[in-house]
Amino acid sequence: MIAICTVVYNKLDFVKRTIESVLNNTKPPYLYVLVYNDSPYEGVWEYIEGLKTEVDFIIRNPSNVGISRALAQGLKKVMHAPHITHFCKIDDDTIALTRDWNEKMIDAFEVFPYLGVLSADIDSGKQTGRFEEHTKEGVTIQVFDKPSVGGALTIYPLEVFKKVGFFKDFGYYGMEDGEFAQRCRECGYQSAYLKGVNCQHLGRTSESDPFFDEWKIAAWCKNTNLDYPDWLRKEHHREVRG
Repeated sequence: MIAICTVVYNKLDFVKRTIESVLNNTKPPYLYVLVYNDSPYEGVWEYIEGLKTEVDFIIRNPSNVGISRALAQGLKKVMHAPHITHFCKIDDDTIALTRDWNEKMIDAFEVFPYLGVLSADIDSGKQTGRFEEHTKEGVTIQVFDKPSVGGALTIYPLEVFKKVGFFKDFGYYGMEDGEFAQRCRECGYQSAYLKGVNCQHLGRTSESDPFFDEWKIAAWCKNTNLDYPDWLRKEHHREVRG
């Protein structure tokens, strides 16, 4: 069975569409944990708080602890639950488009047991470069030369974390996916995209907050260590919350 974690920091519309896609398109049984990372956008916590009967766990952080620490909180909450074999992270700006996507992705691990990281076929931000396509028992995966895959909707067997460790903490946004995938490769695992399971990344659309995207790039490049609201006030003299 799969455990799913969404770290919540984005604007309300994106968060709602992400969570609704999980609730509507994921085949039971599964566990779903939300880690509220002190979103700077109005109405997000109130929405999350109202989901107590629809999700399994809600963790509320009083401040943004960063993506890796928040995912670790989610994993810790679910990893000892009975029958959990895989952990999935779904970003808070990502829509799961394929019905019963989780069953299809778990099946792929059965067909290709060497997989350590499996991503849905994402509409933007997908790995580029040379890749090989493998089809077996009706399941088709794309394995790129570079091990990193689009991390917006990604599944990992729990045994992988036990063998290679968890995501390293690079701050609020950044390189955790690529660094983790590289460690997986060094331990004999492969990363791949699964054809036929699709997701949409809202963060690469005109609907996204351009200042938020600018901050993420600045944080990724280590040009700032400020959280988004503080950075926004300093760089653009704007407030997120009213």
